Amino acid sequence: MRSSTGRLLKQYLILLCINLMASSMFRLMAALGRDVIVANTVGGFALLVVLVLGGFVISRGKKNGNLKFGLCNETFL
Repeated sequence: MRSSTGRLLKQYLILLCINLMASSMFRLMAALGRDVIVANTVGGFALLVVLVLGGFVISRGKKNGNLKFGLCNETFL
């Protein structure tokens, strides 16, 4: 029973960290994109970065050395 409690707390901590990171990214995009055109550009670029580094556009095996840093940032996708 103790191991399941520890696992629950770890998963809850990960959930809180992901929530904080998503909220912070949303607030950053809102602060940068006060104009409609800038907000559209920043939002599209953020979506493109998440899709490329998450392995949806470029598979993880085909990434070159320059994009390997994204694997540590996008491990939860």
